[in-house]
Amino acid sequence: MSTLKVNKITNVGGSGEIEVSLPLKLDEVGSAPTIDADYGYLYAKTDGKLYFNSNDLGEVDVSGSGVSVSTANTWTAGQLIDGGTAGHIQLRVQGHDSQSVDIASIEKSDGTTCLEVTSAGVVGIPLTTASSSTTTGALTIGGGLGIGGDIWAGGDIMMDHDASILKFGADNEVSLTHVHDTGLLLNSTNQLQFNNSNTYIHSNSGGELTLRASSKIKLNIGSTTIVEATSTGTTLNNINLKDYTETVKTDTNVDGTLVFNLNDGNIFNYTVTGDVDGIDFQNISAGQSWTVILRMDGSGGHAFPENNFNGETIKWNNGEVPTVDTTANKACIYTFFSPDGSEIFGMQTGYKF
Repeated sequence: MSTLKVNKITNVGGSGEIEVSLPLKLDEVGSAPTIDADYGYLYAKTDGKLYFNSNDLGEVDVSGSGVSVSTANTWTAGQLIDGGTAGHIQLRVQGHDSQSVDIASIEKSDGTTCLEVTSAGVVGIPLTTASSSTTTGALTIGGGLGIGGDIWAGGDIMMDHDASILKFGADNEVSLTHVHDTGLLLNSTNQLQFNNSNTYIHSNSGGELTLRASSKIKLNIGSTTIVEATSTGTTLNNINLKDYTETVKTDTNVDGTLVFNLNDGNIFNYTVTGDVDGIDFQNISAGQSWTVILRMDGSGGHAFPENNFNGETIKWNNGEVPTVDTTANKACIYTFFSPDGSEIFGMQTGYKF
């Protein structure tokens, strides 16, 4: 066994502790000494390391920067550290067996708990330090963060840099990007959907914005519906129109049966180049009005049907059917209105222009 050579040993205040005023010199041994059951031994070995040995701990390397526990040994005075399997350490609660630990914690010198681990393995940070930047708060992380499950936030989430991006999907195909001082950008032609996949807003590659609904689109101001659009038509309420224009259907070469399809527009600017044998109004909606301009070409004199507009049942002012002038290069203007989509009222609003 090694011999402890001490220049001076002093009993400190009768406490059972000793004070050594000069360095200790330990003879190196090749192997662990035989130990007594009630004692612990401190010794140096020929490998240049300092060891402590006892029945409870076994041989422990205490050289270098800390304590190395080579097997699953435990500091029995409070059970603070357990080596467990190779390459691992465990923090234990002082005075508790490892199988019945309720909580382990890391505390500051003032007793404030900074981190705690429950027996279920849940790690908690009980500090309530508020965060006002990326470097403040109860927990700060200098690098990235990977999370394999859901995130629940009881407060606000700040993305503290310009052009920050939220990406969605296993291949990140949908993203929302912050546009400085402007707003958020939804990438590509992706949709912002509401309630189901048939109701959405999106923009195509040509820059057009599409608003789609499966049944109806409504534009409200307060509780008042200003616009209500369905597949059968659009209702406008309390509308003050400025710079209003109507859709014009122009045809410079018509004869035979003149077709006025109200799906094409509500102003028809036709030039008659031959005899006319009838007219046909198509796709009239209730409450719709339209205007017909009939021009004669440079020849003029083209025939019109008997009683002129007798191809449709039209109610004229005082029952008098207006005359269609067939003078070359002259035009007549007619206005029509249908209250129910079938009954038609007409009037001649211009003659021989």
